[in-house]
Amino acid sequence: MKPGHIDNPIMQIAFRDFVNFAYRTPEMLEAFKLHSGIDLAAKATPIDAMIDDATGKTEADMQKFLDWLIEFHWGAESSVDVDAATGCGDDQTWAGVDADDLREAASSVERPETEAGK
Repeated sequence: MKPGHIDNPIMQIAFRDFVNFAYRTPEMLEAFKLHSGIDLAAKATPIDAMIDDATGKTEADMQKFLDWLIEFHWGAESSVDVDAATGCGDDQTWAGVDADDLREAASSVERPETEAGK
């Protein structure tokens, strides 16, 4: 599932930060657990964590979390899948955010004057 508005480089960063925020927010993890039955906050033993990683369970659970975030909190836009392991869409545009595009977009934003900036 592709998150909405992800073709905009600024929104790519916003979505990345939203996923990071959601993963670190206990209330979001609890809501996901209630919806899916998957407890991402549970602390596995080292051997269980290795088994989950080796079998692909960790990645599958993260993909379900990502899909849940998009569906219930961010909004979907098209049928392009986002890979939970890399954060990239089918076209691999996620990792290729061009710094010059970001600088240009940031420079075009009007900032209000502050006392410190006068």
